[in-house]
Amino acid sequence: MSSEEHSSAARYAVGIDLGTTNCVLSYVELHSEQEPAPHHVMPISQLTSPGSVEEKSQLPSFMYQAHEAELAQGDTALPWNATPDTIVGAIARELGVGEVVIGVTLVAVATSLPELAVSLASALKGEYGLAIGNIVGSNIFNLLAVIGVAAAISPVTLEHSVLSLHVFVMVAFTLILFAMTYDYDGKSELSRLEGTALLLAFVAYDYYVVSQNI
Repeated sequence: MSSEEHSSAARYAVGIDLGTTNCVLSYVELHSEQEPAPHHVMPISQLTSPGSVEEKSQLPSFMYQAHEAELAQGDTALPWNATPDTIVGAIARELGVGEVVIGVTLVAVATSLPELAVSLASALKGEYGLAIGNIVGSNIFNLLAVIGVAAAISPVTLEHSVLSLHVFVMVAFTLILFAMTYDYDGKSELSRLEGTALLLAFVAYDYYVVSQNI
């Protein structure tokens, strides 16, 4: 390759990880003499507090629309945009909805859609054991394996609301489901009324969580 062709060729390969809670920008030099070529994480300039811009390795996946009286003039200014329409980054995470709220609402629903599909298909086919077993098995896996792996990799710090509200609600609903399905009269089943009650309880719980944090 001639020096002219080499100068016009791409020097870097860039990768963008658009995560649920954080985004990361990384790059690797294509013509590095090292084998394998080292990967680098590119710092991202962002607002970390009103009027403070810092470089962070991760950009939180949050966007916040502040009220006109919420922040002073210049608090959201960036080096490349003095008056951004929306706020993103670390400050948006602090000012907006917390990670726990997003986890117990949006992320919980999104990751549970496969279980919902399996349970619906099983119920329509009359395979009620599979419909219930799918949910019970999935929850046991999440409680033991998923949390266990996460804690084994890095200690998990729990917010106060997790212990004071969300775990309590989870245990309470589990006991309610047990009471509904317990064999009192030789016939263990969930009626349409009980199913509707569970669905309404879920909607009420999510509404309460969102309304208390927005």
